[in-house]
Amino acid sequence: MFKYKLLISSFTLLSFCLTANCQPFINIALQTADSFYFSNDWNHAEKLYKQLLKDTSTDSIEWHRFGFACYNLGKPDEVLLRFRKAEATNPPAAMQPYLYSRMANAYSLKNDHERTLEYLNKAVNAGYVNLKELDTAKEFVSLEKDVKFNEIRTKVHNILYPCYINPHAREFDFWVGEWDVYAEGTKNLVGHSLPFQITLRQLQSRKG
Repeated sequence: MFKYKLLISSFTLLSFCLTANCQPFINIALQTADSFYFSNDWNHAEKLYKQLLKDTSTDSIEWHRFGFACYNLGKPDEVLLRFRKAEATNPPAAMQPYLYSRMANAYSLKNDHERTLEYLNKAVNAGYVNLKELDTAKEFVSLEKDVKFNEIRTKVHNILYPCYINPHAREFDFWVGEWDVYAEGTKNLVGHSLPFQITLRQLQSRKG
């Protein structure tokens, strides 16, 4: 009940602020919109952002949040409209992987595979490494056999697991047989063999 009273109060305050052009109160209303966003109340968040963010707004973070609220409401056209605003208003580096990957998701929902791949690549170049999303998201199912999509996936995999492409990584594969290790140039024993075989890749798989 409190949430809905807060929403009504916010819209009443917003109407006054927009008429009076009072920026401090608009900032308070944006904080209210953000509170709906962080509580996953996409419907109320979207309504407030729609009232608050005008074409002249240059707040890329708020445009991104507005777009993601639309995404969760199943409005791909509005998603891309808001995300493009975020992209055009100098998004911070930390936000870019999320923005570009979500733009890829939205383009995929519209079956625009060319743009989907373009923005996935931009996301990876900006630091996106969500391999699980690439493997499981419904938006990318139709691209599973696409050569370019798999090249992007391989790129993300290699960023996460660089040892798989490091030619020296296999130098650490070894048989644990019967042997002793001495400090170089001495007869001081510093290690000895264990009764099983282990490889670097097995160690990685054990770590999950």
